[in-house]
Amino acid sequence: MSTTHSEHDALAVAERLRFGHLPVTYVPSPDYLALRMLTRYRYRLARQIAQEKQRALTRVFLKASEWQRGQPFCDVWGATSATLLTEFTVAEIATMTLPQLTELIQEYGRKHFDDPQATAHHVQRTLQNSFPVTANLDAALTSVLQIAWTHIRDLEKLMHRLDRDIAQRMKHLPNPLLSVQGLGPVITAGIVAEIADIHRFPDDPPLAKFVGLVWRKHASGQFVAEETRLAKTGNVYLRYYLIEGANLIRQHNLEYQAYYRRKFAEVPKHQHKRALVLTARKLVRLVFALLTKNQPYVRPQAKPTQEVAPIA
Repeated sequence: MSTTHSEHDALAVAERLRFGHLPVTYVPSPDYLALRMLTRYRYRLARQIAQEKQRALTRVFLKASEWQRGQPFCDVWGATSATLLTEFTVAEIATMTLPQLTELIQEYGRKHFDDPQATAHHVQRTLQNSFPVTANLDAALTSVLQIAWTHIRDLEKLMHRLDRDIAQRMKHLPNPLLSVQGLGPVITAGIVAEIADIHRFPDDPPLAKFVGLVWRKHASGQFVAEETRLAKTGNVYLRYYLIEGANLIRQHNLEYQAYYRRKFAEVPKHQHKRALVLTARKLVRLVFALLTKNQPYVRPQAKPTQEVAPIA
């Protein structure tokens, strides 16, 4: 008598259970589970905001093709840049005189620009170098960008509201990671919520594998590939918060800053992404040590080293 697929599955499960090969599931405590609900939803909000900004950038290109490449403003979604893109058509900006545009930039920039007249001239030159757009399309793109920018700001307000709730909950949980300058309550909450009990990891390599901060080996015979891809497996939420934390800690910690710059200079392509992921892998070791010992971070004594050249 032939066996069905379900019977085969049942036999396979029974054999694994018999020899102890089934993976051990871990259920965090209610406090960590509640925190995980918040941090995972925040991750979804962050991805949604990034996607909405990326979609809006395609409309920005249709409206003013040189706006992003010409960079009249360092941030396309800064307050002044976003206001010009969403409140005025290209035709309306083109009809403004240089003093009028300068005054407008001063107003929206709250007088933070060192040389607003040069910025206004840069805006005019960027629009002149962009592909021409018809009046109807110009008006339609402005309306779409205005709605998209309102949507993005609403999502960001919801994220700030969620951040306050996460920070409030973190006051009642042990968190030695807060002693690391650059890692705030939200980022550390995302890390702690996913790890929960650090003692289920014997060392930092299993934790890095759980995160997915490992690289696949690509070799055949005597050939070993210089470029290997990051594993696509692992906990995506923990990987997100660790990489975000690495990006913040490199801006405040000289040791991590030097490490990031060294890794940045090692390769000619994928420099920022590679250096940031490697910095996150280094952060895994620190996270494991602090959570295992449950002690605050103590910055190591600075050693006299050669000054690291700034990244061009």
